[in-house]
Amino acid sequence: MSSVDEILDAGAHGLSHFAAFLPAYGEVTGRAIEVEQLLARYNAQRGMKLDVLEADTDAIAQVCDALDAEADGQRTHVRALESAWTDDASSAAAQDHLARLLDRASASRSELREVLATMTAAADGLRDVVHAKSDVVGGLTEERVAGKTADDIAVIVAGSKAVTDGVTLPLSVSLATHFPDLTVDLALALLPIAPAREHVATRCAVWLREVFVPLLDAQLKVVDELCKESDIATKAMYKSLTGSMNSVDSSAYPMPNSSKPAEPSRSEALLTGLSETPPQVVDAPVGGIALEIDPPDVELSEAGPL
Repeated sequence: MSSVDEILDAGAHGLSHFAAFLPAYGEVTGRAIEVEQLLARYNAQRGMKLDVLEADTDAIAQVCDALDAEADGQRTHVRALESAWTDDASSAAAQDHLARLLDRASASRSELREVLATMTAAADGLRDVVHAKSDVVGGLTEERVAGKTADDIAVIVAGSKAVTDGVTLPLSVSLATHFPDLTVDLALALLPIAPAREHVATRCAVWLREVFVPLLDAQLKVVDELCKESDIATKAMYKSLTGSMNSVDSSAYPMPNSSKPAEPSRSEALLTGLSETPPQVVDAPVGGIALEIDPPDVELSEAGPL
């Protein structure tokens, strides 16, 4: 798939449409808009690493599948152990602890699946947002507004200044191609005759104000709204991503109670007076259960280990 930068590059040429017409637009309206401003908004998502997000999504999907398989195996092992446990307090405590572990693991799997769904939707959604903007802007290939080129409009802008700047022969000829109804006035404006110049200037100004400016305004509005929507959608998807990830419970899994029993064990009773070594408590879980290991009920020989 194309990167975000490649998608934006594919549509960026459409901004040259505005580069051609914004100078005349600014002169007519007094609103100076630089094409660099449009480019900056268009490029708001440039540099976004969707390939990294998509790679992370694939990795999380693999983790989810592995967790599902591991959880199924753990439940099978627990069911097998249940038949071997005796019905006493220790067995009940161990079963309860393992049940809590499995419940917590199940919750973690559900949370991770939600993260995966959010990441998948975000990766697809962000790509669609950038594509939509690129397609619209890239579609601005027409080098004319209301059928007129940037050079044509520059001529009409000059005609709108006929009263103050006068009308030259080349200008008169050019304007006559756009406004045939002004042929007589243009000829008279060359003399110069003030009413004719006023008529020419008014005719050009009205066309610029009522035809050219509204059309370019509409195009600018489309790009402006598209950029706003892209920004809003991007921020919303990032917020959804961070919210989903922050909802994952990252606290430690429950551990069994490893405190020493109040009553001495059988081994402790037998070893009373023979050894000062207390029972050893191993907190590290083995198969999810902490084991209490008492010293052996035998005297060690001095011969050392076999």
